[in-house]
Amino acid sequence: MGYLFYYLGWKIKLYDYNTSQKRDNVFSEKKSYDCNGFFLLIVALITMFFSIIVAQYYTGQTPFDVLSNFQNGISIYYEYQRYFSNNNLDVFSLSKIPYIGMMFFCKFIMIFSYVTFAQSKKRMNLRIFLYLFAVSIAHLYIGVARGTSFEIFEWIILLFFILLSLNRTSTKKMFVRLIALFSISMIAIYIFSNNISARGMKFSIYISRDVFYDDSSFISIHFPGLSIIISKLFGYFAFGFYYTSTVVSEIWIKDLTSLIKGLLPFGFTLFDNIEVTEEINSYIDTEAKWDPDSMVIFSNYGLLGIFVLALLLGKLSRLISDKTDKNAFDLIVLYICFMQMISLPIGNFVTTSSATKLLVMFVILMSIWKSWKRFSFTKKIDD
Repeated sequence: MGYLFYYLGWKIKLYDYNTSQKRDNVFSEKKSYDCNGFFLLIVALITMFFSIIVAQYYTGQTPFDVLSNFQNGISIYYEYQRYFSNNNLDVFSLSKIPYIGMMFFCKFIMIFSYVTFAQSKKRMNLRIFLYLFAVSIAHLYIGVARGTSFEIFEWIILLFFILLSLNRTSTKKMFVRLIALFSISMIAIYIFSNNISARGMKFSIYISRDVFYDDSSFISIHFPGLSIIISKLFGYFAFGFYYTSTVVSEIWIKDLTSLIKGLLPFGFTLFDNIEVTEEINSYIDTEAKWDPDSMVIFSNYGLLGIFVLALLLGKLSRLISDKTDKNAFDLIVLYICFMQMISLPIGNFVTTSSATKLLVMFVILMSIWKSWKRFSFTKKIDD
């Protein structure tokens, strides 16, 4: 339903769009960027340095420690959890601010670099490729050192965003792009599966008290490896759909009164003094799995909240996509909208990380500042 609201936001016209300048992709307006090799080298080195510092702060491990643990079969994830807990890093303190800032810097530089070079008139060369590789490794290393997959998800979503946003007119290019998307997906699944195995988790037919692995199904019998991978992926990416369907059938539309409560902000909290994200545990076993963003919003703001958010994201995406002078910050906003829409039925990709929250705040402030600057300049010309 959130995607329907997003589509409505995309289609609603606040003004007449100039169809004569219609573009078939968000990167149509190519720009010239001066890619000074020395500057790129300095940025890449700073990003990698920050990445190592952040990882050591949160895990207590240097790159050599991470490599040693990996080679010796020691769970990097549990080493990270143990260090994180023993040092009370789950509690916010002023000492964490520099490291959150460095993590934000690594994330921002990677995203900014990708969208900038995707928009650049210059063709990809070895220098740019090595730079993008370096800033990507810097961002991904933070996840590797913690034994988590979130940074990989962000990187994959960024690649999907760029590849899906490029020109679609050429059949050959589209085919190559589909091959690239498929390859990226396979690599991501492989890394994700290895991360889960590296945590010491053994495969079990038990997924939750409601969902079990069917070892007598056609896929399980004939493609056991594939069925195990699908089972692992279900817990992270498909469980949210089961979660949402249970909320809808068992909590929201079970009677007319509940239906009305679900439409209104704080409906269940005000009338029944319950949180939907807590009440769901009476029906299914959520364990440590993500609460879908859509259900967190529904719990607090009702269907109206989902409607408003998705509608605004759709409208914002349309306004930026139709701009003829898009800059890198505009493209980052589109990427965040893209990631949030993916996050709605699955989890909290945008709000789970302090660095991502900081990225959203920074981009919003930069967009406001650029709009104000443009407005001030236009006003001076009119005067």
